This record gives sequence, C-alpha cells and structure tokens, in this order.
Amino acid sequence: LFADVDEAIASAAQEYFLGLMVFKPEVPDRLVILDGQQRLATAILILSAIRSWLLANDFLDDASQIQGDYIARRELGGASQDPRLVLNRVNNPAFTQHVVQGSPNEAVEKDLKALRKHDPNRLLLEAILACRQKVQERIAHHSNKEAAARSLFDLVRFFENRVKVVRLIVPNEANAYTVFETLNDRGLDLS
Repeated sequence: LFADVDEAIASAAQEYFLGLMVFKPEVPDRLVILDGQQRLATAILILSAIRSWLLANDFLDDASQIQGDYIARRELGGASQDPRLVLNRVNNPAFTQHVVQGSPNEAVEKDLKALRKHDPNRLLLEAILACRQKVQERIAHHSNKEAAARSLFDLVRFFENRVKVVRLIVPNEANAYTVFETLNDRGLDLS
C-alpha cells in the first residue's frame, strides 16, 4: 500500500482507489468491518508511523492532529484515547499498545522477538516496523527536518483527499455475502 500510494503521488495521480469496504452498523456512530479491515489498518499503521516520526522530531502539534484525526480521539476532559479502529480481541491489545499509544521501535522489536513463528500478532508487529522503515526511507533524502515533515504532510494529505474507497453499509452479514457472491459470480470489477 505504501509503495502504491507513493507511486500515485509521484505520478501526480488525482486519486488512488483503495477498493470496496463493507460495513454493518453496530451501535450509533460505530460500524463493524466485514471487508476491508486489513487495508484500513494498514492506512492507520502508515499514519501512526508518520505521527511517531513527527513526535520524535518535535512537530508536536502536527503529531497530535494526526493522532486525533485518524488514530484515536480523546473526549474533552477525558483521560483515555478512544481508538478510531478496534481490531479483533487477539490483535487489538498489540495494536493499541504499539499503534494507538505509539510505543518506540525497541518495544515493538522486543515483543516481536518474544513471539512464536505463527503467532497471530507477528504480521501486525512486522507491518508496524515496515511502515516506520518506509517513513524513514521516504524522508531520507531531505536535507532538514522541515523538508522531511513537509513530505510527510503531503503523504497525509494524499491519504485524506485522494485515496478513495467505496463504503457499502449492509444491514447484516448475510447481505454482505450476497454482495460478495454477486460480484464474484459475475466477475465484475469492483472499481
């Protein structure tokens, strides 16, 4: 995803189509993701990596804005962050600790080393580190922090304004599977 979006930016693409995402309503203002969680989580991992770099380089207001707009929000007067994306019960604790709260690379690497080969959190932790590495690679050629930050701001703006999805809200999972079967049986292009 990172490479595709970077390529879209480099080619001056007006938009990047991320695909169809299917949701069902759960409670007011909350949706359950039936299809598209990996793409949405990856986008948040990228934004989290940008936020972490901004924090480490004293762009505190910008890091706070990314945190509140895309990763987690804090109710006025509240003490805790309310994540904008909640993963399954197995992955969510690691996602909350390393992405929402933004733990340092050393903590991610330590937790990764403690995991077995097929642990369900292995791919998540590897993706966190990969996104952070991609952010470092993206800004490596900039001569100063301000230019590097501007490059990251451009990436965030591209995600916000140019990355497009089709959001389909269905009343229940049965309707979602009907949509999947119809698209698959007819071979229709999702775009």
